[in-house]
Amino acid sequence: MNLSFRKRMTYGRGFSTVELMIYSGVIAVVALFGAHFFKTTIAADQFYKKAAAERTIHKALDIVVSDLQEADVSSIHWDLLPSTSIQFSHTHYGVMVSTGALTNIGYELRPIAGSTQFQLVRTVSGGPSAEQILVTSLDPAASQPFQKDPSIDHMIDIELIYHPAGVSAYRAVRKVAIEDPS
Repeated sequence: MNLSFRKRMTYGRGFSTVELMIYSGVIAVVALFGAHFFKTTIAADQFYKKAAAERTIHKALDIVVSDLQEADVSSIHWDLLPSTSIQFSHTHYGVMVSTGALTNIGYELRPIAGSTQFQLVRTVSGGPSAEQILVTSLDPAASQPFQKDPSIDHMIDIELIYHPAGVSAYRAVRKVAIEDPS
């Protein structure tokens, strides 16, 4: 009997049907778990990219809103809105200074060279002049991001569509009420 078993294994007939079904089932289960793992990893990566895009655009909008809330109403050219840019001024008071210094601030949507996208640029003058790019990869669909709200006086609507590479477009809208001191 021992001789016949050894002879069968040496010159064997291969896998039986039952063994083939068991091995195929094990391989299929491992492949399903592997596919699920990679699908979950890709979905998590997309989620993190989208969350980073949201943080980027909201951080830029927070700066714009903060500046607009301090703006002098009379310095905004309401007749030029809607527009790709907005300029205004506000009085900046130092800690130990009783008189304020006038600061001019401007925001402009500029095209990126060699691209169809835009960037939002902040310009400050009337003190230490500076130009700062707040965000790039803006979609041209929001070609006039600064608009006057027709139903409410001294209200500006800001709409930006952020579309970085590898992430779907994200639309961010803010309404800013500008206080009239009079």
